[in-house]
Amino acid sequence: PRSRGGEPVPASNETSRGGPPALPQPQTLTRAFSVTSGFYRVYWTVDARKLRANDKQAVSPPFQLSFGDHFPNVAFKMMIYPKIVNDSKGGASFKKARGRGFVQLKCEAELFDVAAPVNFRIAIGSKETLQEPRGPVCHNFSASAVCGLRKEEEEWDFAAVVDQESMTFVVCLEIVK
Repeated sequence: PRSRGGEPVPASNETSRGGPPALPQPQTLTRAFSVTSGFYRVYWTVDARKLRANDKQAVSPPFQLSFGDHFPNVAFKMMIYPKIVNDSKGGASFKKARGRGFVQLKCEAELFDVAAPVNFRIAIGSKETLQEPRGPVCHNFSASAVCGLRKEEEEWDFAAVVDQESMTFVVCLEIVK
C-alpha cells in the first residue's frame, strides 16, 4: 500500500504460515526508514474505542530519537488530545469532540545546553492508507519539551480514519531530514 504522497506504507505483519495479514494491535509502534525520502517514520496504532470515551488524552509507547553522540537515545512519546468543545466538565473529551483532536510530540528527557531541533510532519490514517502529512514543523526540544503542528493545521478527524475491522487508527510521525 502507498500513502497519497506515493511513499510506501509498512504492510501489516503476516502470520508465520504466510496467511492473511494480522489485524493491527492497539498501542503498538512500528518504525520505518525510507531510503528514498530519507524520512524516519514512527507509526502508532491507536485503539479507536478511546474516541468514544470520556478520556482526555491518549499516549503512545515511548520511542527513541538520536541527537548525536551525547544524546544517542532520547525517549519521546506521541500524545493525542481531544478538541475542546466547551469549558464545562467533560468538554475536553474525545466523546464530546466526536473523535476530533490534535497530536503533540513530547520529549521525555531534559536536554540541557544542546541544540535539539526536530523537523517533523504528522499524518493519520488506517492500516491501508494515510492522509497527506501536515507540517513540517521545526522545534527545539531543549527549549520546550512539547510541540505540535501549527494551530491552522493541527486539528484531525480521527473518527473518519478508523479501520472498522480492527477498530484502530494510525498516527504517523515523520522525522524530516
